[in-house]
Amino acid sequence: MKKQSIIYLIVLILVFFSQSLCYEYNITKVSDWKSFNATSEDYKIAVSPVVAQSNSLTLQLPDSKIVALVHGIKSKGSSQLIQQIAILDFEGSVLYSAINENVSGRSSAALSLTNVENEFIYVYTENAQIYFTFYDEKLNYKRGAQNKKLTTVGTYSQFYYPIISMGKDIMYITLMAQNQQSQCIQVYVLDLSDTSTYTISKTHSYTGYYNIKPFGYTIQAYNDNSAIAHFYAVNNQNQDILVQLQYKTPGILRQNYPKEIKKTIPVETQYANWNWNSVLHQDNETSTFITSNNSDQELMLYTFGKDGDEICYEIIDISGYYGFNYYYGIHGNKGWIYLQDTTNQQGYFALFDPEICTLNLKKMTGTSIYQGSAGSFVDFQGEKILVFEYGNLVDVGKQKNVQGKIYRAGFLEVDEDVWARLLGFQVFVGFLLVFSLVFW
Repeated sequence: MKKQSIIYLIVLILVFFSQSLCYEYNITKVSDWKSFNATSEDYKIAVSPVVAQSNSLTLQLPDSKIVALVHGIKSKGSSQLIQQIAILDFEGSVLYSAINENVSGRSSAALSLTNVENEFIYVYTENAQIYFTFYDEKLNYKRGAQNKKLTTVGTYSQFYYPIISMGKDIMYITLMAQNQQSQCIQVYVLDLSDTSTYTISKTHSYTGYYNIKPFGYTIQAYNDNSAIAHFYAVNNQNQDILVQLQYKTPGILRQNYPKEIKKTIPVETQYANWNWNSVLHQDNETSTFITSNNSDQELMLYTFGKDGDEICYEIIDISGYYGFNYYYGIHGNKGWIYLQDTTNQQGYFALFDPEICTLNLKKMTGTSIYQGSAGSFVDFQGEKILVFEYGNLVDVGKQKNVQGKIYRAGFLEVDEDVWARLLGFQVFVGFLLVFSLVFW
């Protein structure tokens, strides 16, 4: 029995390190992307209208699957909005699907992985309240939470625009709360360490600021359960301020925060145009979020470190493209962004450098998808970076379902130095295995 246990342990170590490869991510130039049609009759949405964009999202599951949240009109000639949550494979085929009817009251949504493999949370605003559901990869309900209303805090009666970020086993949900007299940013800290349920372990409310911009905030959690949040508001000195919050484990606000940063952020006078989704880089410490001002047709790229310090910041002219309905992702040292033109909302892809906050909008070609959404995924088995786009034809009368495309946008390479060390380790472990079989 002792011999068998030792052999079993050696094999486990060998398997673990064989899967712990260090990849280099390479996004190729957009003109080299190859695409294929991923339209499916299993999409139950006929048309994705403009008003549905903030409810159309994607998320990658670890088990080579994609969660697609598609929001739109059920059938031609109808005004009824429905929502489809679909689990796709990397070919775009629908594996599982759930339909939510009569969702006209839903104004924004968010998706996030949890600390359980192939489990995710769907959070949404409906009639000024926040609800959430935990799902597995087959769309079974988990943790006893199906369309669960988020417990309210304080005297606020209306809650909007949730943003989520997951740490190791702590999840942060940031939202805007308001009543007739005031508004504030609230942060909910969910403890998911008990994988059968959830606990709201802490809540934070940040008063003392006004003219908080809807959508104008973000939060980034890290593997140690700490987090950094930002929001844009007006302080007591009537100054437009970027406010930074830092949390230590488990969701405790650090001393000397909130911290006010004097920074010009391109947003509309009364609201932000689009969600400030923070994207964590491959190093698990650097993050980037993008803001916009649609009136002035500007984007801002903002990259910061785990210590909260700014790494780069740049305001970029995007004349000819909308400052809303954009999507972006980062792989390695490059990012991609999906924009819609101001002519008829055709989709365009461009690349940006998140380490120096530059964006190249030259020589972009339309995708022939309109009023679209996009998300990116990594196919580790095929060593590919994929981008999924879905939306409408220019003539929606010619489509029975929303249209889908999948692009091969890049590739993965194994770090040769890491691979050499790993190969040497495998040889050593293999020798131990043979030795144990022969002499024990």
